[in-house]
Amino acid sequence: MGILDRIFGNRKEPEAGENEIADAIIDRIVESTDKRLALVSGYRKILRDCALTTLEHLRALLQVIPGPIDVGAAAWAQDHSLHAMLARAEDAPRAFSADGTVRAFFESSAAEHCLALFGLEHTERHVLAPALVGEQVQHGVARTTVSFDHPRVLAPSAEMQTLRIELGKRMIDFLAMRAMEQVSARRDEKKALENERALLKARLALAERAGRGLTGLAAAEAKPRSDAATIARELSELEKQLAGFSSTGLMQELLETVRGTYGSPSMHLRHAVSSLSLDAMNFKVESSQKSEFSLQVVDLWLANRAGERGPFAVIIARFPRSELLPSQRLLAEAQKFAL
Repeated sequence: MGILDRIFGNRKEPEAGENEIADAIIDRIVESTDKRLALVSGYRKILRDCALTTLEHLRALLQVIPGPIDVGAAAWAQDHSLHAMLARAEDAPRAFSADGTVRAFFESSAAEHCLALFGLEHTERHVLAPALVGEQVQHGVARTTVSFDHPRVLAPSAEMQTLRIELGKRMIDFLAMRAMEQVSARRDEKKALENERALLKARLALAERAGRGLTGLAAAEAKPRSDAATIARELSELEKQLAGFSSTGLMQELLETVRGTYGSPSMHLRHAVSSLSLDAMNFKVESSQKSEFSLQVVDLWLANRAGERGPFAVIIARFPRSELLPSQRLLAEAQKFAL
């Protein structure tokens, strides 16, 4: 068993030293980004501190995710907190039965249950709605409605320990992809600026040649000399932007980006823990008021090249094999909704 397996799996055996732990994370980073990083002189020393920063962040995240929580039709009838996340009892088995990775898990394993990270898009909207104020119903009261939609399943496993290990490794890999996206985005931006610079230089050359040759015969098409000064200023500003880009090679640039990403993991993978008190209609209520459901929510935000996605309310769910829906039924339901 590797070092990362022991760390994320909460093994009771003595933990490795910091350097050994950092090296294991760095090896995973190199494997997930570009193996040529290992050829950069001093790369382990450069990445050691940020690797340990990421480990601390991921450990904190894994420790607060609730679970395992039974998610199924039978569990829904017993656990009222599931009512806030899944509107009907049948929504629970449908959510995990439609996931190909869960079906593949049950096909390859004899386990009676499947553990997995279960996430739902967490949305809060401010609306005007009736509300009981004191003993009277008032209309047009500002209220907050909470919804949980579009269920997602990640990393099906047979045991809690295996799931924790897989999630920890996937989070390291996610940050690696984020670093690669940033390098790619900056390369694209630099290329676009270089193309724009070439165009401005061509325009400047044309503006400076205005009045030569036969251009004076086409007075309507002639450009004033002031255009040359304007274009020159634009070109100068663009050159300043280009000067801000690293002139080092690709591997050195990637190394610096990786260090920045793993040194500030909360900028790319962050979470927040909150407690919700909801009524039967999923409206937020004050803790002092009567509520149907009280649940702890761990929200997860993921950053990517297109921006930030989330929040996703996440739990570690335990799905029962006995409630896995037949694939024929899922296909029939999909065809019904497609009509």
